[in-house]
Amino acid sequence: MQEGRTCCGLDYEVVSANEISESLKFLKFNDILTENQEKIDYVSTHNLKFFNINDEMGKSNGTSPAKLQLLDFFEQRFGNLTSKLELSLKGTSNTTSLSES
Repeated sequence: MQEGRTCCGLDYEVVSANEISESLKFLKFNDILTENQEKIDYVSTHNLKFFNINDEMGKSNGTSPAKLQLLDFFEQRFGNLTSKLELSLKGTSNTTSLSES
């Protein structure tokens, strides 16, 4: 893990296990908008270093509003950021922001 601290031209901070448990969150988005909003509020009010959203939408009716809710959250939070790690189909850096796509 220490070797990867400077991978891809980015510096990564090595943190303790206690700090990891307090600074990351795994969330599940479903078709229930009020539950999703609670998760959005949690991410917005906590200083997380990492969060993962598992897409469980589409298991019942109402999928479209839930997907729009997730898209709106991502655009509000990350709309002006460009990806430094994702690759395009041709293997070059993807510099398209969410608001441009």
